[in-house]
Amino acid sequence: MEVAKQYWLHKLSSSPKPFRNEDLANMLEETNWFETNLQQAFKELLEENKVINLNAHKKRPKKPVHFDDNERLQRLES
Repeated sequence: MEVAKQYWLHKLSSSPKPFRNEDLANMLEETNWFETNLQQAFKELLEENKVINLNAHKKRPKKPVHFDDNERLQRLES
């Protein structure tokens, strides 16, 4: 899971960036992971206060990122 978390941190910046279905497809192709791996890694980063989903107004236990909604994601500076 640490590798997936580092992958997310590399993909994100301190400026909000929308993530679309196309981005998900590219990420899956680059890594050969399942979407569940990416979702779990992002969830852990959320819990560690390292990232934020600017479009999520409540906690989402299974899918913290809805790629089909072009949600804006951001890395938080420590």
